[in-house]
Amino acid sequence: MARRQTRSRTPSKKAAAATAQKKTTSKKKGNDKKYLLENISELYTDPTFIFFFFCALVPAIKDGDIMKFVKFATSPILIFCYVLTYCVWTWAHNGKTVKLTKEQRRACYWYLLNGIVFHFLMDFAVGTLKLEDTLGINYFKMDKRYGCVEKFMQSPGEDCPHESGYIFILTWLEVLDSIACFFLFRAYVQDLPSRAPLELALAVSHAFGTIIFMGSEWFDGMENTPRYYPVSKGLLKAGDEGFDDQIAFYWFAFLGCNPVWIAVPFMYGMKAFNEIVAKM
Repeated sequence: MARRQTRSRTPSKKAAAATAQKKTTSKKKGNDKKYLLENISELYTDPTFIFFFFCALVPAIKDGDIMKFVKFATSPILIFCYVLTYCVWTWAHNGKTVKLTKEQRRACYWYLLNGIVFHFLMDFAVGTLKLEDTLGINYFKMDKRYGCVEKFMQSPGEDCPHESGYIFILTWLEVLDSIACFFLFRAYVQDLPSRAPLELALAVSHAFGTIIFMGSEWFDGMENTPRYYPVSKGLLKAGDEGFDDQIAFYWFAFLGCNPVWIAVPFMYGMKAFNEIVAKM
């Protein structure tokens, strides 16, 4: 009887192992949470985020009205994007994650922000679906190919064609790019074998779409950019009416921003291609 009582008070090997494992798991969860919070804070100093932030500020800077940025940042579609970011981030980290290098984290943020901001929010939701006015009026003024929105017209009865067919197709294809970006973000976070093939495919899609977007406008003689002061009618000088439109929509947006989606995908695509070849 005394022996049985002594045995019952002594923890078994299984119980001791379970306790040790519980402590290790708890410690790991704490470290993972700390690492996740560090990554989230780092997101706001990332080059891709700063690039997006500046793009979102351009309309307010152009018109000298900071409230336009505030209105944009608090619009329903932006609130949806905040929720979407949280959902994608949580989904990607729901599993066995790995600690990434700074270079890998920058790639992660490039794909996350491309999927949510540039593909879904800007080109699709604003450019094609016309779901937000603050940035929407700038898409309208930037490129005639994005179609007609009567409330943005400068005068009634002006020439206002429908959205160009290939722009419509490109922006809907960007929805697929957006989804691919989410899966690629997850592939980086969890070090999945699908990362390199998916990264190479997305790099081709990014570069090809940009070449079609820019090349078709050059082929047409730059007659659509910007809408009211197209480059086809000549480059304007400081002080000319429409000069600020050409600065914002041609020099900055068309020539400055678009090539980013050729240069960066080329860099990541070549890296992925070399990894695939090395494993053959």
